[in-house]
Amino acid sequence: MNTAPAPTRAQRSATADFVTVILFAIAAGIGTIITTTLRLFDMFRPDGFAWRLHIDELPVDTSFGAALTDSVLVVSPDVNAVSMASGAVSGIIAGLAALTVTAAVAFVAWRFLRGGFFVTATARAFDVIGWTLLIGGVGVMSFDTLARNGVLAAVGIEGEPIHPTEFAAFAPVWAIAVAVGLLGHAFRRGIRLQKETEGLV
Repeated sequence: MNTAPAPTRAQRSATADFVTVILFAIAAGIGTIITTTLRLFDMFRPDGFAWRLHIDELPVDTSFGAALTDSVLVVSPDVNAVSMASGAVSGIIAGLAALTVTAAVAFVAWRFLRGGFFVTATARAFDVIGWTLLIGGVGVMSFDTLARNGVLAAVGIEGEPIHPTEFAAFAPVWAIAVAVGLLGHAFRRGIRLQKETEGLV
């Protein structure tokens, strides 16, 4: 009777790695849901809409001595409805994007666990990750700007369009999106080469 060969040490290690990724993805998904829910509840307080504004470094007195801060939490009851809705949409987009990326990463690990490296489903998963990071980043940045300007207007400060520093903050996300997109393209090349090789056998 033929028996399957026992998995090598490298194979067992790879399997453990893939399972670990899946477990971490599940934990990250649960954490994302909790964090997003708490963030949304924290925005809408009994005394007004809460939003954190980034400012130039400002000296402040704290219980442990003098310090510098580069952000301030503003709570105002006078923020317009559009800006409040934009803040909520930003939080929802960020949460959904994180869940989508996490699910796609878990799916890739699951496909690798089953030996499905150079398959169309894996390449599509990389596409999902890349486009989610790209579109999600643009969405969060845009709605954040609308929410921030509404908060500034509520406290008597004129808002401004998207500042170059806002683009810089999201640049790493978009760089990762491009890198993942290239990885998906590489997997598609691998799929074609695999099919060509199988056709020669």
